[in-house]
Amino acid sequence: MSNKKCKTETSVANLIKPKKNYLYECHCMRCCGKKVDPRTQEKHTTEKCLWKSEDNRKNQENTIMARKKKSTNFISNVNPSQTNSNKLTKRKRDDADSFHPNKPNNEEIPPDSFPDSFQKNNEDILPDSFLDSVTDFFQPNNEEESTHTLFSSNFRIPALNNGDNYLDKECDQYYIYQEEEGEEDDCIDQEEENDDDDNIEQEKSDDDDDDIKNFFTSPEIDSNEVFVMESLNDSMETEIILWAFKFQQRFRLSDIALEALIKFLHIVLTRLNRLQFKTFPKSLYLAKKMLNIFQPKMQLAVCSNCHKLHDAKNIIEYKEEGKAAIANCLHEEFPNNPIPNHRNKCNNPLSTLKKKKGEIIAIPRMLYPKPSIRQQLSMLYQRPGFEDMLKLSGVQREGDIYSDIYDGKIWKTFPFDGSTFFTSETATTHLGLLFNLDWFQPFTYTQHSTGAIYASICNLPRSERNKPENIIYLGFLPGPKEVGLERINHYVAPIVDELLELWKGWRVPKTYQCPNGLDVKVALIVGSSDIPATRKLFGHGSAVMKCHRCKKRSIYSEKYRKTHYGGDHNYEISTSESHRKYAQEWLQCNSKSSRGNHFKEHGVRWSELLRLPYMDPIRFAAVDPMHCLFLGVAKWIIKSIFVNQGKLNMEQLRVAQNRMDHVELPSDIGRIPPKIAIGENNGFSNLTADQWKTFIMIYSTTVLWDMLDDNDRKILGYFVRACNLLVTRIITEDDLKEAQERLEDMAHLIENTYGPEFITSNIHLALHIADCCRDYGPVYSFWLFPFERLNGYIGKYLIILVSSGVSFF
Repeated sequence: MSNKKCKTETSVANLIKPKKNYLYECHCMRCCGKKVDPRTQEKHTTEKCLWKSEDNRKNQENTIMARKKKSTNFISNVNPSQTNSNKLTKRKRDDADSFHPNKPNNEEIPPDSFPDSFQKNNEDILPDSFLDSVTDFFQPNNEEESTHTLFSSNFRIPALNNGDNYLDKECDQYYIYQEEEGEEDDCIDQEEENDDDDNIEQEKSDDDDDDIKNFFTSPEIDSNEVFVMESLNDSMETEIILWAFKFQQRFRLSDIALEALIKFLHIVLTRLNRLQFKTFPKSLYLAKKMLNIFQPKMQLAVCSNCHKLHDAKNIIEYKEEGKAAIANCLHEEFPNNPIPNHRNKCNNPLSTLKKKKGEIIAIPRMLYPKPSIRQQLSMLYQRPGFEDMLKLSGVQREGDIYSDIYDGKIWKTFPFDGSTFFTSETATTHLGLLFNLDWFQPFTYTQHSTGAIYASICNLPRSERNKPENIIYLGFLPGPKEVGLERINHYVAPIVDELLELWKGWRVPKTYQCPNGLDVKVALIVGSSDIPATRKLFGHGSAVMKCHRCKKRSIYSEKYRKTHYGGDHNYEISTSESHRKYAQEWLQCNSKSSRGNHFKEHGVRWSELLRLPYMDPIRFAAVDPMHCLFLGVAKWIIKSIFVNQGKLNMEQLRVAQNRMDHVELPSDIGRIPPKIAIGENNGFSNLTADQWKTFIMIYSTTVLWDMLDDNDRKILGYFVRACNLLVTRIITEDDLKEAQERLEDMAHLIENTYGPEFITSNIHLALHIADCCRDYGPVYSFWLFPFERLNGYIGKYLIILVSSGVSFF
């Protein structure tokens, strides 16, 4: 049977489906009284984690049962004389079977053609062909369910008593006839059939779209943010407490140590002068309360398996039979899969039970602290001088000169719809953020990777934007391992939610220069992280598959058993439209295999950042020069080509180290430790990115030149020249073109001399750095050296938190 022919048939589900799609209010935490279809209402009622109160859930459950009972009574009381006057229509079957095996598919079956088993008091068994058709509608999970499950999901009847025949005279034939609306409607109109089919498909599609849309959605939590900072009293107590906090910051003390210091100061000061220091705080809590420095953050419980976020309050308050119990994660990886068993439900425990003060309480296994962006912005705006620094932004140079991010194309053309977002008039109200994700080891003797997501305000002057006090902290990802692939979207989702609100506009209640408030808008304009983190955040595949900025794909080498980027170096830039299209298709896939096949073909996954209307996942995914040029290309040329290919040996490296020891550098350039001739047969033991930068740009050509042949000298010379052009405070368009040419010459020479297998992903990505500079200005505007230093600062801060008893890992 053709698909077209199948679609024009009327199924039994359509015959009993009401003409109107009814919607009912759902009072769970997700819907909050919004009207949904009955199927969604039932689904939410069964999920206890969506309810603040068990009583409210029970009330809704009773309402649903009462509605079902009412609809059942209505169907059972249908007038037999009316139903018998209606004509039957056949059920649509995938296997082209019909109710009556001897009738063609396009004929109607008259009522008298059914066996006598439909008649009153007949206890014979129904024909097999008819029972098979009915069984397909019932879809029972067991034998008991087959006695009371209705065909349509909109109509369900309670289970009948054992021994009752569901085909008795009260309900005889009611489920296979369509109710007659008028005497003239002798048959079902063809257009109504199609409309009914479309309604069912549309209803199911809308349900699936809602599930997919909410796939990475973070739970809604009541906000208790305080945006206005109260002025401090100019007193001796305030100055002493401020000094204590500065002391903690300077010497990286834990909160426990600070608590002891405050208690000691309280004892000493009250003994010296009880009247003067009677209001001096006795604890760290009271000290913070005095200074109004509390920073409430969103505490989200994390599933350690799928990384789905949950409201920590619901996890703690979850009870079964009036007692604290362990809540399980109900997240489904493939919610739109038609087979429930293939939806990959997590069901991982979210909490543990512990005894506290004689009672059992539930404690989340893992927490994700997400600071408030709006609160941090409010604190920054209330700081003296902050708005004056913002007014200095946006100063652009004439001609093809790039001195800062304000000279880049992104700053000048954002949001790419013909309007201008960043102007001198909006310097203090329209903010652009550069965000970064990096993983680091906060502990010395423990393998524990912690992720930090933070942003810098590009409007601030370059000398100020990367200072710790001006950084906006977006979230701290718990360990002990890095989040894999698309699961990082669970952590990004609440950040995107807040960025969407800031993009629409938000009023800062009070600023230093505007006591009555200031309307601001915030946009995320660049993501600068190491290459794997950038690909993960924006939904790109790994370097083993393809480049994340162009359409060039890697090639697998049988000889070296790895991929490379050799061959044609003329590439076509990918587009944001195609990336969004493929990401949406990937999200619509309803199984692991279908997602895997789609990803292999296009190399794109869904990213929560795509929910931002202005997001360009190609241009905003900047190539970090620090990792690409110095930790990538420089290290590859020196160690993997020159040393491993026998062009440099350990004896020559010792000579090079001796030459370097006699070079005197300016005081503002850090010296490289004597590591050149240290290491397992290839030297250069554990050089940092800054040390590689110093070696390549200052030492390499002078200490290695006479040890290399002509081709190797050209390779090194091309690369050093490109680095010197790119790493400048001010760069011109001519400099970018020359740097691009030198990098291309280096790539061609490496491929011709050593083979295409030596063209790594970093060598290819280096060819995109010139375009990144055109978008964002000099590499100083978006490389990660400032953030790497910030990682050390945050790592020490996290150690302080853990030593103080805070546990969110």
